[in-house]
Amino acid sequence: MNRQLTDFSEADHALYNAVVSARHLKKGDIILEEGTVCRAVYFVEQGYLRSFYHREDGDIVNLNFTFEGEFTSDVKSAMTREPSTMSIEAGEDALVWTFDLGKLTPDMKSLPWVSQFIRRTAMQMLLASEVRGNLLKIYTPAERYRYLEENMPHILQRVSLSHLASFLGVSRETLSRIRAKKRL
Repeated sequence: MNRQLTDFSEADHALYNAVVSARHLKKGDIILEEGTVCRAVYFVEQGYLRSFYHREDGDIVNLNFTFEGEFTSDVKSAMTREPSTMSIEAGEDALVWTFDLGKLTPDMKSLPWVSQFIRRTAMQMLLASEVRGNLLKIYTPAERYRYLEENMPHILQRVSLSHLASFLGVSRETLSRIRAKKRL
């Protein structure tokens, strides 16, 4: 895991290893299942993770895609200890570092690198959530797609059209029309 994100001393290395572990995932592997309590923060080293939930009508809504160098979690579930309303799965084969919040002792929580890690990851996840919320509230579907083209082109190359359409809040057919107009 990227040490720049934690900036801790070598003396804290053993403590770090006690709460962080690497996990290799295959595409489709679930790392957090809807209905279970989230007890971790996940850092993607390779591949990407997809956060989603099931609507009552059976449709799946994609909430976020977490790529290399980014964190994800269900913060609400982790903080309240209530079951998660979403799932997180590997969108492709991935190497993910799991920061197990359940293994943090009271002594560990007072360490500067732990506080710094929690603040930085929370800020990154908050910013990603704000971008997603603003996309849906402010922009038209065509503008949302253009935003992704300009700011997150890797998403367009790696995520399936069905998952991308759900993330943008449109049908696959609408996304196809938006893409067709771009080519004209």
